[in-house]
Amino acid sequence: MKKLLFAILAIGTLFSLINLSAAEIKSSTDTSWYVLYPDIPWVNVEKDNVYGVNLGLPVSSGNINNVYGIDAGVFGCNSKNIYGIQMSPLANCSNNVEGLQVALANVVNKNISGVLLGIFNIVNGKSDALQFGLINNVNKNASICQLGGIANNVNKSFRGFQMAFLNNVDNNVNGLQIAIINNVNNKTDGVQIGIVNNTSSCHGIQFGLINIIQDSWIPFMPLVNFSF
Repeated sequence: MKKLLFAILAIGTLFSLINLSAAEIKSSTDTSWYVLYPDIPWVNVEKDNVYGVNLGLPVSSGNINNVYGIDAGVFGCNSKNIYGIQMSPLANCSNNVEGLQVALANVVNKNISGVLLGIFNIVNGKSDALQFGLINNVNKNASICQLGGIANNVNKSFRGFQMAFLNNVDNNVNGLQIAIINNVNNKTDGVQIGIVNNTSSCHGIQFGLINIIQDSWIPFMPLVNFSF
């Protein structure tokens, strides 16, 4: 076991030295980048890309601009833009993702297109993704699917399918919501299924114990409510 670990470290160190030389010569990393600690090796790689595997021990470097392939960390990942897979056991943080993020907590500071898989998924920009977690939060527009064990929240508009204990959308929904509590602060175009369904206006139908369409000529109905 010790020999295996030593071999892995030796191979990784060799990759690191090779890529360090490449970064110094042409400011680009063409294969794999191996990081023992965040931002080590000490080299300015602000404009560098990784094509292949970016492996961090314990955290993948935040100085890499783009990873085309796999960004992996023993504890976490902090590369800027991901085109492929970003995965770690604890936390991932990136600016943009086109692909898959997997960790206990995933944070995308700008936009994502792909899949988020974690306990907590937070997108500060736009999400065109499948989100699977206990809590999913998007600060701008979102589309496709949110599956949350506790809550899904979108601070602007949502298009697609939401399912959780609580679904909340601050603007418009176009699609299907299934939850104990569904709340839309503007217009719903589609279907709400839950114990409590609430929307400001609706072009669709609600199924639940309490159904509220605030601007409808019948604002409250048990079991079924609709407006077209």
